[in-house]
Amino acid sequence: MIEQLVVENLKAFGGRHEIELAPITLVYGPNSAGKSSLLQVLAILKQTLEPRAGRSDIDRPPLNLRGNLVDLGSFGAAIYRHDLTQHLSFGVQVSTPPPDRGRPHLRAGQSGYVELSFGFDQKTHAVTHAKVTVGIDEHHVRFRSTRPPASSVDPITGTERFFRVDRKSDVASLDALLAGVLGRYPSDGQVLLDAYRQLMAVQGKPLFYGREFFPSSPWARDWRPPDTSFTSSWLSYRIGDIVYGPAVAVISELSQLAYLGPLRAAPTRFQARSGAVYSSVGARGEDTPLVLLQEKELIKPVNRWLSILGIHYTLEVAPVETDAIGLEIGDLVVTRLIDSRSGIAVTPQDVGFGISQLLPVVVQSLAGNDRTICVEQPEIHIHPRLQAEIADLFIEAAEKHRNQMIIETHSEQLMLRLQRRIRDGTLSPEKVCVLYVDSDDTGVATAQRLQLSKSGRFEDEWPNGFFAERLDELLPRSAPPPARRGNAKRSRQSAQGSQQ
Repeated sequence: MIEQLVVENLKAFGGRHEIELAPITLVYGPNSAGKSSLLQVLAILKQTLEPRAGRSDIDRPPLNLRGNLVDLGSFGAAIYRHDLTQHLSFGVQVSTPPPDRGRPHLRAGQSGYVELSFGFDQKTHAVTHAKVTVGIDEHHVRFRSTRPPASSVDPITGTERFFRVDRKSDVASLDALLAGVLGRYPSDGQVLLDAYRQLMAVQGKPLFYGREFFPSSPWARDWRPPDTSFTSSWLSYRIGDIVYGPAVAVISELSQLAYLGPLRAAPTRFQARSGAVYSSVGARGEDTPLVLLQEKELIKPVNRWLSILGIHYTLEVAPVETDAIGLEIGDLVVTRLIDSRSGIAVTPQDVGFGISQLLPVVVQSLAGNDRTICVEQPEIHIHPRLQAEIADLFIEAAEKHRNQMIIETHSEQLMLRLQRRIRDGTLSPEKVCVLYVDSDDTGVATAQRLQLSKSGRFEDEWPNGFFAERLDELLPRSAPPPARRGNAKRSRQSAQGSQQ
């Protein structure tokens, strides 16, 4: 699970912000305050870190602001107040993984942390990877990109990246991090730690090499350990395995992230499919039929939730037989909705627009386990009654499927249903995080966490009142009635008479 987000100088978020998350996180706030930016942090990290395979630019890995999930434009458009002298940073802290996902050196109860920092070279007009921070629990170490030493060309790839630890506090944190992990290996842990410390005594400031964004091993090519029971290569491998561990944890977590944007794709009567394996419904929900065709066991729970939501249709997804023209147009998939009252079959294009907006949310919430799912405005085009039921869908996704739900929303009904479930004991308040994003007088965005009690009440005051607009309409503020002209004239005459 993603426990914390760190964002620095992204759009309205000027300066550094550390934001806690929970299994169910709701992000509220006014329009254009910066709510979507929080979800976009995860999307940017995913589309930046994930396409590592087959990349030839490992010495200068790109920051992918324009990907298949989100498009933030250029570095200048994304950086706070378009100030190209600032650094743009994204950080993620993840908790211990499920047992079926191996991540080195992260035990139960431990957290892995990664933060990437980028700058802009105004001479070359290129985005540069300036710093990276990795950590386990409280021990965080900041590495700075640096020039390679002499005789450092890799004979296979021809290129390596180098990272230096400059600050004394980071040198101490690195030593503590390694000591904490190596201390669990009584056979050779202390020997390796002593050898590493002897290497650092020679280097002064730790120098690591790696590829792409992360340091992977200490630079020990020209150093011979005093203990002849192992080689410098073995030391580099063991130490590098620890330092690279948090990166493995974060990349693995982000590989399971699904992002569903605020505007879902308009429904179509059929859809072409390829031989690809679909891990999510897509940023606009465009791959929803293909996910359902691929994961046929999802049809039953999806139809169950359509019934809970009061939608009188049963969903079917099937390939279209196109033998005659299949080579020209490819394989097709059709989605059918069977009216449970009349038995008539229609396509999503033939019914209200709300179903096509809701279906990707339902499918993505139920598809897979141990995933992080970001959804912007799930309530769009949805009746208020259904918005409350969607809260129960998110609870099931979090509790039964162990999915982490991060929701950007304006829905009052969704929040009220979660409060009700906390009050009746169905949901623990510790599993819900409510964030209120707003901007201060200078335009800087802030994210405030609003705590919930065991009774489902807010322990912190909701900024500007909890959906106070409803009360304003039901109980409008009293205003003095407009004065009549005659009364006003007499008032002026009375005032003049009193003055005389």
